[in-house]
Amino acid sequence: MDWWRKVALPVKKVWCAVSTRCYKARKNGAGLLKLHNDIETCGYEDVQIMWEMLIRRSEPPQ
Repeated sequence: MDWWRKVALPVKKVWCAVSTRCYKARKNGAGLLKLHNDIETCGYEDVQIMWEMLIRRSEPPQ
């Protein structure tokens, strides 16, 4: 049973660390919204055109 504790505790610590990071990332939830705001405020026209191309491509065909 001692070997089980040697294996289980490190695995549990790693699992808790990973799940905490994933939860914090989801809780923030600002990924695409922040990117969209950054693109909108960008002064380079070619960046804004590429963003529009990505948006049009991701929309379902009509």
